[in-house]
Amino acid sequence: YIGVLRDVTEQTNLEQNLRQARKMEAIGTLAGGIAHDFNNILYAIGGFIELAQLSEHAPASDAPRYLEEAFKATQRAKQLVSQILAFSRKSEQERRPVRLDLLVKEMSRLLRATIPSTIRITTRIDVSDPLVSADPSQLHQIIMNLCTNAAYAMRDRGGEMEVALEPVESASAHKAAVRLLVRDTGAGMSEEVTRRIFEPFFTTKPADEGTGMGLSVVMGIVESLGGTIQVASEPGVGTTFWVELPVSREVAQGPVLTKPPEPTVGIAPGKRVLVVDDEPDITEIMGAILARAGFEVETARDGQEAWRRYREDDRGFDVIISDQTMPGMTGGELAQKILELDPRQPIILCTGYSEKLNEEEAQKIGVKQLLLKPVRNKNLLEAVEKALGESS
Repeated sequence: YIGVLRDVTEQTNLEQNLRQARKMEAIGTLAGGIAHDFNNILYAIGGFIELAQLSEHAPASDAPRYLEEAFKATQRAKQLVSQILAFSRKSEQERRPVRLDLLVKEMSRLLRATIPSTIRITTRIDVSDPLVSADPSQLHQIIMNLCTNAAYAMRDRGGEMEVALEPVESASAHKAAVRLLVRDTGAGMSEEVTRRIFEPFFTTKPADEGTGMGLSVVMGIVESLGGTIQVASEPGVGTTFWVELPVSREVAQGPVLTKPPEPTVGIAPGKRVLVVDDEPDITEIMGAILARAGFEVETARDGQEAWRRYREDDRGFDVIISDQTMPGMTGGELAQKILELDPRQPIILCTGYSEKLNEEEAQKIGVKQLLLKPVRNKNLLEAVEKALGESS
């Protein structure tokens, strides 16, 4: 018997760095479109709010309808942020069963918001609930790289991009697979270029527009998932990529952060709440919502002030709601200090985005719930009610 031991740490780190570099390159390509979409969303929010203000005193006010449209725009912004963060996530997560059809639809919505309107996108799903065992960020990367390359090929004259999911015919039930197809009607490639496109550092783009690593990284991901990738192209006609991935027999898992269950305990008027956030607008909004529900609300602008108020207030607080990311002291650090004095103190943390804090970490600290911003009024009140119910 011959044993061979080889250290692949450096190779693995290099592969991870190359994948992250390609993610950032793709995000850079999309940055202009993302900014365009965000500006449209901001215009919708501001415009509808102004219309609501103008129509407030009219005999038949349209203010409620205008405010509803402004709220819908905020949800579009939240969804766009979630998509961008999922794609750009640096750390590789454990593989889990992922609904590939939902991922394709999500990425298609992001593409529609970021590529020129001269490019028409069609999505075709011919499979039912296809599950693939993978890190979702890797699947994001495969789809986004292929689609941004297709968009680049049509940047001058426009055209049509098709993103499709198809079943793969197989004689064996144990080898079921699903095919991802990305087709464009762009400039196409010569036979010589087509043969080399998966080579590292090979690119037909100018030096300031590409590194030549995109498709080689995509191929590496596909092969690591047990799949295959093929391409066909014709100059002046367009290019088609096929990615075949094995289907998982497991059950799809839900997201890490979940919506709080429906509350079962009524909110009691007069309960005291401390709201902590370094953004004055957020403390004002949350304070107003809670005050309308009958709570006595106190606010603090950062963790240090909240810690001082907590120690000096003889009456105490029934619930503490704190932002996570604040200067000087994070919400998690504030929660740990408070819970060391009173392990039964109900604390709710809110975060816009944090790599260091998730629901599992929050529970380890002793925090009752972790909410993702922007938080809907209804969800905030449900979280407070649930926290009060668990502490009673």
